Amino acid sequence: SKIIKFKIRYPNADEKERLNLKKNDLVYDIKRLRIVDDEPYAFEYTKMPVNIIPGIDESVLKKSIYGYINQTLNKKIGAAYRIISANKPNQDDQKYLECKKDDPVLLVNQVVFLKDGIPFEYSETHHPYNKGKITVYVSGNNR
Repeated sequence: SKIIKFKIRYPNADEKERLNLKKNDLVYDIKRLRIVDDEPYAFEYTKMPVNIIPGIDESVLKKSIYGYINQTLNKKIGAAYRIISANKPNQDDQKYLECKKDDPVLLVNQVVFLKDGIPFEYSETHHPYNKGKITVYVSGNNR
């Protein structure tokens, strides 16, 4: 991962609502470029509450945040609510993902919860059309 932005700040109204935060709770504001086989694979915009996921630093961001949550903080990740859509690339997509102005980009918006139901991540991930895909398994038992 390449860290593009990493700071701690107060949440905006949307972040407070999605992460169930108070106005004085702090969030990590993270932008990361994910690289696979030396190629740009995804661009992530991530917000996480500092009080729920303490201790994130650049060494964590260069590896796996989820690995840090599971192994270091001993917290279990539960469900995620995702919205998947497509859009035209923004300036970050064009710069970091090497997308052309009219290339489609796959967007994954999500709120992720710990096993106990506490929301800990509000994010949007952008994938170039030729590198991202979503696979979904739908069980027939729920019908």
